[in-house]
Amino acid sequence: MQEYLRRLLKDKAHLRKWKRIMIALSCIVVVCTVYALSLPAQTLACDKEEHTHTAECYDENNELICEKEEHTHTDDCNK
Repeated sequence: MQEYLRRLLKDKAHLRKWKRIMIALSCIVVVCTVYALSLPAQTLACDKEEHTHTAECYDENNELICEKEEHTHTDDCNK
């Protein structure tokens, strides 16, 4: 009977240790996920679409035919 109780208490302590480890890992996953999901939302603060003119934006006469405004997102967009 004593051996059974000793084993039961040992298993309970082992389970408690694993619960703490899993809770800590879960918290880390939640924090990382929230951070990763908030990054794309920062670029949504700017109402302009990011665009860089390429060769496709110009015609044979080297005139701009693209209707999009050239814009690169910077820290000023997030303010």
